[in-house]
Amino acid sequence: MNQPSFVNFQSNQRSLEMSKSYSIKDAAKELNLSEVYIRRQIQQHALNSHLVRISPDSDVMKHMIDESALIAWRSKTSSRTQREDGRNKFTLYANKAELAKLEQFIKTSNLGVILNKANPTEVSKKRYQAQKAKKAAKRLIAKKAQESK
Repeated sequence: MNQPSFVNFQSNQRSLEMSKSYSIKDAAKELNLSEVYIRRQIQQHALNSHLVRISPDSDVMKHMIDESALIAWRSKTSSRTQREDGRNKFTLYANKAELAKLEQFIKTSNLGVILNKANPTEVSKKRYQAQKAKKAAKRLIAKKAQESK
């Protein structure tokens, strides 16, 4: 487990000048992520950081993330809300009439957007089967509990 290391501000000042370090706020802004997400990644030891004093005479510490650690972490993680080409993904829920209008608009506007349609009946069947299995398991557990009494 990589735990944040405590670093004295004065001794770390020279190394901070040599390699670029980011605060949580700066890292979040640089990567277009939330500060909460960056902090959570540090707490879960997915992103390495070190603690530095905010001033030589202060006991208050803040996380600093080395640029190399940030690059290595980002290369291992991917954004689930974006495609590989960097564009955002969206999920649209539409009835047949709305979907027909949307398809017509996309064709006439030459947007080059690809629509992947989910089959609602298949999704519904799978959801129903999962719920049915869950209820059956609960009934079986309840039956066994009554028999053991």
